Amino acid sequence: MDHEISEDMMRGKRARAAVDERLDRFNFSGGLPREVQKRLRGIGDDPSGWASIAHDLLSTGAAKLSQSGVHAIAALMDFALKETSPWHPLREQYVRYYGAALAILAEEYGDLATIDEANEALLAQVERGAVDDSFRLLVYHGLERMAQLRQELDPGIPTTEDLIQTRIRLISLMSFHDPETAGIMARLGMSYLDRRDGTAADLDRVTEAVQWTQQALECADNGHPELGRILHYAGIALRSQYEVAADTVALMEAVRLVRRAVQWYATKLPDDLWPQADLADLLRLEYEVRGDHAIVDEAIGHFHSCLAKLPNGGVKAGLLLGSLSHALYARYQTTGDGQDLEQAIYTMHRASALVPDEHPGKVILLVNLSGFLYLLHERTGNEELHEEAVRIGRAVTATDNTTRVGLLALNTLGSNLLQRFFRTRDRRVLVEAIDVLARCVAATPERSPDRAGRLNNLGQAEYLYFLQTGEMKALDRSISLGREAHAELPFHHRHRHGILSELGSRLQRRYLEINDVSAIEEAAELFQEVIATSPESDPDRPGFFAKAATVLTNLYKQVGRPQILEEAISVARNGLRGLPDEHAMRTSLLTTLGHALAVKYFDANDQACEREARSLFLAASRLDSPPGNQIASARMAANLAMANGDWDDATNALGHAISLLPQLASRRLNRSDQERLLVDVSGLAQDACASALRVGDRERALTLLEQARGILISQMLEARSELTILRDHYPDAADQLENLRDRLTDLSNEQVLLSSHQTDAHHELARQWDRLIATIRNLPGFSRFLLPPSVDELLTSAKQGPVVVLAISERGSSALLLTADKLDVLELSDVTPVLVERQVRQFVAAVESGTAAEASADSSPEALDSNEQVLRTLEWLWDMIAHPVLDRLCLSRTPTDGAPLPRLWWCPTGLLSLLPLHAAGYHRDTGSDARTVISRVISSYSTTVRGLLHARRPQGANGSDQGERLGSDVCALVVPMSRTSGADDLPGSDCEADILRTRLPAQVTVLQAPDAHRDRVLMELPEHRWAHFACHAVSNPDHPSASHLLLNDHMLHPLTVSDIAALHLEQAEFAYLSACSTAQAGGRLTDEAFHLASAFQLAGYRNVIATLWPIRDRPAVHFMKGIYSIIAVRGTASTAQALHTTTCRLRDRWPNNPEVWAAYIHIGP
Repeated sequence: MDHEISEDMMRGKRARAAVDERLDRFNFSGGLPREVQKRLRGIGDDPSGWASIAHDLLSTGAAKLSQSGVHAIAALMDFALKETSPWHPLREQYVRYYGAALAILAEEYGDLATIDEANEALLAQVERGAVDDSFRLLVYHGLERMAQLRQELDPGIPTTEDLIQTRIRLISLMSFHDPETAGIMARLGMSYLDRRDGTAADLDRVTEAVQWTQQALECADNGHPELGRILHYAGIALRSQYEVAADTVALMEAVRLVRRAVQWYATKLPDDLWPQADLADLLRLEYEVRGDHAIVDEAIGHFHSCLAKLPNGGVKAGLLLGSLSHALYARYQTTGDGQDLEQAIYTMHRASALVPDEHPGKVILLVNLSGFLYLLHERTGNEELHEEAVRIGRAVTATDNTTRVGLLALNTLGSNLLQRFFRTRDRRVLVEAIDVLARCVAATPERSPDRAGRLNNLGQAEYLYFLQTGEMKALDRSISLGREAHAELPFHHRHRHGILSELGSRLQRRYLEINDVSAIEEAAELFQEVIATSPESDPDRPGFFAKAATVLTNLYKQVGRPQILEEAISVARNGLRGLPDEHAMRTSLLTTLGHALAVKYFDANDQACEREARSLFLAASRLDSPPGNQIASARMAANLAMANGDWDDATNALGHAISLLPQLASRRLNRSDQERLLVDVSGLAQDACASALRVGDRERALTLLEQARGILISQMLEARSELTILRDHYPDAADQLENLRDRLTDLSNEQVLLSSHQTDAHHELARQWDRLIATIRNLPGFSRFLLPPSVDELLTSAKQGPVVVLAISERGSSALLLTADKLDVLELSDVTPVLVERQVRQFVAAVESGTAAEASADSSPEALDSNEQVLRTLEWLWDMIAHPVLDRLCLSRTPTDGAPLPRLWWCPTGLLSLLPLHAAGYHRDTGSDARTVISRVISSYSTTVRGLLHARRPQGANGSDQGERLGSDVCALVVPMSRTSGADDLPGSDCEADILRTRLPAQVTVLQAPDAHRDRVLMELPEHRWAHFACHAVSNPDHPSASHLLLNDHMLHPLTVSDIAALHLEQAEFAYLSACSTAQAGGRLTDEAFHLASAFQLAGYRNVIATLWPIRDRPAVHFMKGIYSIIAVRGTASTAQALHTTTCRLRDRWPNNPEVWAAYIHIGP
């Protein structure tokens, strides 16, 4: 008994020790306010006094207590609860004061640790037993308050299941008529909403939220003290039901409830602006469903009213601005008013500036800003806007790509990359987009409401990949992903129509590729559903119309029922009706309607359809859209005009298309992407030339033909040829241009794998180039800097002999004859693209067969037949082209007075560049007046007239353009590869090296294996003015930039066309390429004439000898020996003469084997 009295008498001392211990733990020892110290000294042994001390101190207010004083109260009440029994009459007061102290620490001082302390301590009191329902209510109220504080202090922490269970326990202990019950029910509903995580379980959570908030409404009468809050929460729950289940009835009820809530708050809590802000956002959603502009105008008005209450900004203002931006964007989607979009972006910029990076809402703001910037880019064509959108997306996903918000950002980044690809056709961007979207889909939970849209986006990326590569597996993957996305959507989901639309387009493509009729029929059914069920207010509806009309047009082509074509025309017209001029889908709808009308014109000879279709295509070609689309529209307009005999309109349309080619093959792309895009414009140059000639404008025909060919070569020439002149007048500008040129060249190198940031840098450098060129053209005397040459400038190319430019077109074939004093035109009416293609196909097969026969010592009838075919092709070239050209140029006979043969430059276009025009003729004839080109002129070649002008530029220290005589200062690099891994031996290459050692008195550097590797050769070339390669070569017809010489390390590091063309060799003079097909133009890219020979000329070599087809090893030695025997004496100015003399000599030796002696050509001045 005495011991118990002793313990009781020491309670006060132990209570004070507990206070001191807590203060020490939180580093507040000695820091208590004086009033608090005074009251704490009064702590006695009687527990009843402790509650009084806590009550008195709390009554003074948190400001007077200070943080240390509140900790002291918490320590005293914690001690009291531990010291007294569960039945002590003051325990409820201890719990109340303890909870109040901890709440102040959390609320006033942001101490989240005290919330965990409160949860642990208060729950312990319930578990100790001996408590009634009123005590439990007290504890659960305290726990609820702490959980709410946690969310307010750190919104990033999700609502715990504990809070939900706490509120359920609270409700179970309370009367239905208790005024607090309705409020707790409403808060419980919000707790379920807070648990949403983007998975399929969200539907159950939203259902719970709606049920609890509706029960709360039943509990609350019109006079309920929390009626406005309950109405607000019930509206938010119904909004969530609309979002997860597309329940528009729930949305309308949400608007009604929140309107009532706003009215209640206006009188009860006028400073609380969130109900009004939520009403505004609900009105935005209602507008998206109903399309009534008055609704969105009201929403925007509410947002502005809320913002007026926050004049000092802050996070709340930032979040409100983000919602206002969304409303402006929604109005833009249906009205197309660009001011709304610009205002939305401005507002979103302000919003993101006000919300700190650590706030969970910041990511959403940035993601939305990224999407809006892309739309403005799409509207204005301002590439910097799109680049900013991508940069924002990269920044966001770099720090968060796994959470729900992070996955949203990842999906948006992938979508923006897809749009960048659509605009630029940069395949690197598409590959990155596929990777980003695939990661997003993989990280999105199964049955997440977001999963269907992400599957569809990935499917669209795969579809675009198919369009670029032709890989059917990619198309099948895109269809499979579309079907999976469709299967995961409820019938009324707002994204359903868009996903069905994309799936229909992919199915249509399957039909076009493999004639799968079931696919086009399924696509038509899908689009019928989309058009019939999509709401008028759907901003994507114009796109649905465009795709549906396309599918119907193709279905008509399959089944031939006129009513289907009429339906296609009607659908396209409906899509265009009321569509603003600047709408993103206008181009697509114009071309879709144009195609349908064009089909009707060609099938029914409806002239009205032709006129309308042509005007639609012309309009589409002038709208801001990817240049490939504009070019396609212009060509369609031109085709209709030509079919109707309107050559003026056709020429103008084709001229517009040609003006877009530099944008199509933009400097922002790597070589393979540029080449791939230029394939699609095959024949454009020849059609434009033919059309201009039809109206008698031969000068325009020549300029159009020049501008439409050799786009890639022109890009390289323009970066060099005029740089010297610029440097003489504006050295700083020249330095900037040279620096940009070199950096762009490095980033275009496909052998270097670029990161996403380097790809971004590549695009930015291309824009800097364009801006710098515009600046230079504003300088005095440089208004035409890097613009194509004028006709007068082109005619100067013929000062040393005629230049013959050949253009073969279905619209008319011609030879443009440039002479020193005029531009003449020779019609080649009997030469058609079909005939040329047939001759090329037969000729190429024959020379390849002849080379193979030589390699195997074959003298079979098949080998003899190949020789015969080559001879027949040369005779056809004479009859159809060479003879008429030479006659028109008055070169109809071989000079008989010993005069030298005149020079002539061939500039073939299209497939003609694969045929040896210089060898045309009847070589089996004898006599002084033989019917052959080589008996009348000395032939050279040029890829373009502009290229010939470049080759004639003054060179060397004395500015001479007369070539170079052999002397001690001339050094030659010789690269013989007698043995090459993966290829046949070439013993003749060593013979060529030996001949050069003896023929050339100057310095000769011979690189043989293992020294003959890519990097060593690239290092040596600038040190030598002559270069001779005797090796194998690979011509890549599909990707000419990848054509390469086979050196010692060719399997890992090939010496490619791109590598050579990137060199800048100011003193280079002569290159001899004793290798197979080094001047063979690539497949469908013959108009680019981008091959090994042109690469050496671009690098700086004025004179290049190269081959049109595979050559034989032994004759190659004879050929080079004859050529060097002449140029070693006369210099490089005699290169064309040397080649001509050697060709004639070998022709005389083997007249029936032109595949031996006709393969070599000279490119140069």
